[in-house]
Amino acid sequence: MLESSSVLLFIVFLLLFILLLFVVLIKKNASIALIWNEIIREKITNFIMNQSKEQRILNFVLQNAVRGDPRSVMDTIDKYCSQKEWAMNVGDEKGLILDKTVEELQPSVALELGTYCGYSAVRIARLLKAGARLLTVEFNPEFAAIAKQIIEFAGVQDKVKILEGPSEEIIPQLKKKYEVDTLDFVFLDHWKDRYTPDTILIQVSLHNSSLKSEVANALMSVRPLFFMEDLICAMEDSILTRKEDLGQRIPNLCQGRCRHYIAQGFANPAELCCFLGLQ
Repeated sequence: MLESSSVLLFIVFLLLFILLLFVVLIKKNASIALIWNEIIREKITNFIMNQSKEQRILNFVLQNAVRGDPRSVMDTIDKYCSQKEWAMNVGDEKGLILDKTVEELQPSVALELGTYCGYSAVRIARLLKAGARLLTVEFNPEFAAIAKQIIEFAGVQDKVKILEGPSEEIIPQLKKKYEVDTLDFVFLDHWKDRYTPDTILIQVSLHNSSLKSEVANALMSVRPLFFMEDLICAMEDSILTRKEDLGQRIPNLCQGRCRHYIAQGFANPAELCCFLGLQ
């Protein structure tokens, strides 16, 4: 009996130790934290509440935000993600960079790849001039449906059109089906492994170029592009062997175009140029 109690006590202490170790790892390791939040914790919560995280975000917006007020919708989503559950929105910090770029460019036709719940679509659309439009591509039907409701609740539905389907299928249809001749602004916010091929696909689809075109030419032809930090990383991983190669492939990056390649963590284009070895 005593031996059984000792074994049971040991198992309890072992489980508590493992739990404590896991908590420490979550706080110290971003990858483990992501696995916990996005896979384990989210699935448990989804099962208990019988709804997805995205549905919970939508409900929170409908219950707490002001209808027809994009800023209120954005703030409400930011509040939910900071206080309740993390979600893959651009967020307010990176969003300020996005705002500045949209305000500076005032695009007539903008493209977003990766709608998710519609946060960045609302953020972009609220700054567009009269008559301008944003095409936003989302392959997940549930996300697209939720984004549609959030965009309508924010009151920017007249400026936003959600294109449901994989980006590699939607992009070739832009010219004929959606009457897009040129893009003034492209926001890449979907899967990292699609950043480079979709950038090339945009260039090919809108400029009738060969698939053999240099990646650099694709990047320079479809301008201006807004690149987040993860795109710079994706470029280094899949295209470039050294940061200096980017300077050789895109020599004009600093001549008036670098401002469209702002990356998170760089205060201004000059810092980005220094990082890329262009100055």
